[in-house]
Amino acid sequence: MKIGGVIERLEAWVPPALAEPWDATGLQMGNPDDDVEGVLLCLDVSETSLDEAARLGANLILTHHPLLFTPIKSLDTRTGVGKLVKACLTRGVTVYSLHTNLDKVEGGMNDEAAERLGLRDITVLIPGERPKETHYKLVTFVPEDRKEPLLKALFGAGGGRIGAYEGCSF
Repeated sequence: MKIGGVIERLEAWVPPALAEPWDATGLQMGNPDDDVEGVLLCLDVSETSLDEAARLGANLILTHHPLLFTPIKSLDTRTGVGKLVKACLTRGVTVYSLHTNLDKVEGGMNDEAAERLGLRDITVLIPGERPKETHYKLVTFVPEDRKEPLLKALFGAGGGRIGAYEGCSF
């Protein structure tokens, strides 16, 4: 089986669309066209998990936490993430992450944790998928003595909301 086939099966159960918009789930690095030699499941990519993958002959690592969470502007392979990326690519390891989508999916992390904790009468805090909101960034300059009245008007009109936070400005 190809790595891409494993990814297709995973995404049929854990759709990428369930992930939060800020999340970095999915293919982190590697080649979905490679044959699967073995699969390692782990929370995070680390030197320890890479060593374990090598010991087991696994060339696909499925993680919960993405290794590449924020966009990379440079990649220094001597330290941190850069060292791990280099090791993955050098060893031919493909990394695929399931994070908030695995938390949310039926039978996923949250359901498993609730079951192991013996919780009963479980309910969903936020039912269904959240609507996708469109946000616009407003940049303006005003005299210092008009700053507070402008912010009050903007916040009163619904501006400054980011997720669960209100009154945000920079």
